[in-house]
Amino acid sequence: MTHSPQNKTPCPPAEGSLLCRAGRHAAYIRELCGVDCCVYQVQAHGFAERPPAFCERHCPHYNTPRCTCASTHFYGCVEAQRWCGKYIYYCPAGLIFSANALPDAERRLAAGIICGPVVMTNSPEAEDEPGELAPDLLALLPRMSTQRVRYLSELLGSVCGYLGGNGAVELVEQDQQKLHNNLYDMSRQYQKSGPSPYPINTEKQLQHLIATGNKAQSQQLLNQLLGHIYFHSDGDFETIRARAIELIVILSRATIDSGGDLNQIFWLNTAYLKEIEQLRDLEGVNRLLTHVLHRFISCAFDFDNVKHVDVLYKTIDYIKEHCSEKITLDDLAEAVHLSKSYLSHIFKDELHCTFTSYVNRLRIQKSKAYLLNDKLSLAEIAMLSGFEDQSYFTKVFKKATGVSPGKFRELRGNIVPRGE
Repeated sequence: MTHSPQNKTPCPPAEGSLLCRAGRHAAYIRELCGVDCCVYQVQAHGFAERPPAFCERHCPHYNTPRCTCASTHFYGCVEAQRWCGKYIYYCPAGLIFSANALPDAERRLAAGIICGPVVMTNSPEAEDEPGELAPDLLALLPRMSTQRVRYLSELLGSVCGYLGGNGAVELVEQDQQKLHNNLYDMSRQYQKSGPSPYPINTEKQLQHLIATGNKAQSQQLLNQLLGHIYFHSDGDFETIRARAIELIVILSRATIDSGGDLNQIFWLNTAYLKEIEQLRDLEGVNRLLTHVLHRFISCAFDFDNVKHVDVLYKTIDYIKEHCSEKITLDDLAEAVHLSKSYLSHIFKDELHCTFTSYVNRLRIQKSKAYLLNDKLSLAEIAMLSGFEDQSYFTKVFKKATGVSPGKFRELRGNIVPRGE
């Protein structure tokens, strides 16, 4: 498994250093805009001086055993470096943050200025607010429209560009130039070969690559689809926009099938569809679709250890609650909002067993407590533990422990465990 960033506070930055100057500007933003603003130190995987005050005091996720906050902000900084130095994202509690990349003199990602949390909503109604926090806690946070959040991100991007010399923006511009070169080569190819039908097989291959987390090849296929759309639309931007919306929906569905969090993908999907309606040029569509591709794949595959832990908690909790009932992989997949194939992958790679063997393992553990109660028959224990019948219960129990349920009861559980 990969290293998971932790919620820790490194030593205060040296006076006059890049981090120190960034901290001062973060304080200016904090005081002027009324939104918390902190510096995240990428290499140290923690905030340079302090985390956002709201998170530290009120967030139920912060510094808990299942906490993914630090990973989320680390990821936000990395994505900001990729996308013109700025990136807007949701935290695990459903609140909005903006990360702005701060490169060092060698143009390596040194830190990020993190602004938030805020509640981003274009409606005054409380039910429009995302997340799981209670209304009294949400009332402590600033509420900002999508446009204001974007303005704040642009402002912080300018600050980071001033502090870091626009290194992150230069890197993104190089990547965009590569994309433009690719599209130019494709346009020449289309001009030679003439009109061609929509490459539906390429679209299916793209979905498969997303399902396997292959960003590089997914980007290549996305470029091919964009090229086809651009050069077969007769310059009609509304046609291009309509095809781009279809691609966003396809990307989101493929990400959900790959194990991405259902609610998070739906929220992102809604935001992206609103954003594309505001675009007026091909450059904007280029940037947005490439961003959507990387963001969705990251939802399913970046920081696999963190996401797998969260999936495992949900999966194990559900199985424990229902193991005495008839339970199938379809039931579990529907309950935790994941695909069957992704769940099978989790069982194989993380628990090193199949779904059925894991359920049986929990049922055997449950049956051991019942076996110490002499008032219950073996048939009753089999039923209470979730087994179809006593015969199958005996077979599975003996394979797992080396003794029959009756022998286990006779020895009062004093056996050497096997296969657990």
